[in-house]
Amino acid sequence: MVAELVVEFIKREVTLTGDSFKELKLGQTIFPAFYLSHSKKLFKALGSKPENWYKNSQLLKFGADVFFEKANKATITFLSSIREVIGQGRLPTPQEELARSEMELALLYFQLSASSIEILLKGIIIAKDPKHIKAEGKLGKKIKTHDLTKLLDLAKCSIPFEENSYPWREDLPKKLTHFILWQGRYPISLEGNNNTFEGQFDLPWCAPSDKEDIDLLYSWLWEQRPSKLK
Repeated sequence: MVAELVVEFIKREVTLTGDSFKELKLGQTIFPAFYLSHSKKLFKALGSKPENWYKNSQLLKFGADVFFEKANKATITFLSSIREVIGQGRLPTPQEELARSEMELALLYFQLSASSIEILLKGIIIAKDPKHIKAEGKLGKKIKTHDLTKLLDLAKCSIPFEENSYPWREDLPKKLTHFILWQGRYPISLEGNNNTFEGQFDLPWCAPSDKEDIDLLYSWLWEQRPSKLK
């Protein structure tokens, strides 16, 4: 029923020449003739609206927080049982084994939080300059990066690290970028030198204790959204 309605919509809304409509057979991969003629317009229409980027950003941040809560509960369960497991030499219960696995969800928290900040920044950038969405159906070269430090510069969002009300570390965007690029997805980095320490105490990752700073950074950036498009 849904597929028939889609076909009727295309018949009504899309002008196709020759035998091109005959190619729109049910069961094929999403009607190529329709998307070939409309994908660029749709790309520009959806991409040029900062609200769409903000909405996706919020969704990712919400998902990140859900994973954090689950990982936090699992950590409490695991730590409360570890002494007994080691002291008595018993095997962990299924619940304790599950908790040990769910602790790793913290990685997804950092990946999704970092991605939510990336998308929020791109929405701010597009709100300030919609030309980053190209008419030919492409993102501008500068905005394609995952590097949060570069996106902060492009968005002209200068974080007031020195102010007491914003106590984030200056390396936080850099560390979160690691999770977008590889740390939230792969067991190793795509480049060997990103796997090593960059200084004696400069670890290329975050810890659960960084959640407060991440939340503050996200909230602060959310307030930086332009009220009107330029």
